[in-house]
Amino acid sequence: MTTVRIRLRFPIACPTEVAWRALHSPRVAGSLYAPVVVLTPADPDAALPPAWRPGDSLEVTARILGVVPFGRSVIRVRRAHVTHDGVTHPVFVDAGSPVSGPLALLASWDHRMWVEPGDSGRAVGGAASTGQAEGAIWNDRLTVGGWAAWLLGPGLWVAWQVRGWRLRRLARTWPDQPDLAAG
Repeated sequence: MTTVRIRLRFPIACPTEVAWRALHSPRVAGSLYAPVVVLTPADPDAALPPAWRPGDSLEVTARILGVVPFGRSVIRVRRAHVTHDGVTHPVFVDAGSPVSGPLALLASWDHRMWVEPGDSGRAVGGAASTGQAEGAIWNDRLTVGGWAAWLLGPGLWVAWQVRGWRLRRLARTWPDQPDLAAG
């Protein structure tokens, strides 16, 4: 089986705790792709939660410019952990998968995101602090597999570069947003 891995790791101008809350925000996730791709619940009676929590599951529809259907995906949230430089960090895992559209040709989908403190930041979840949180390191890893991974991989790579660019720009605004700044 062909596997494609895309990894982004970059500093953001945002405290670690605020970045961790943003990582769980469906509103923030939607702003990464809008207005080109708009994500809405597939069930018209469902609503996006204010924040994703482990165990949450929701089928969403992607529409190009909010009009042209591009496919559906199930978002299944779970928690994992990663150790980097001797420090364990919580990881947001989207363990769902595309169910229709071009991405449904993939046999596997594993999307993991976590934040680490920057040089003077503090760890997520109340770990010891070495100073005031001035910035964070954003980690975003997508692993896809299947015969179509080689075909869709380059497009996903481009999408992830745009995603990273948008994340860096949007992160500057997160500390000023009450739903993300409030602990």
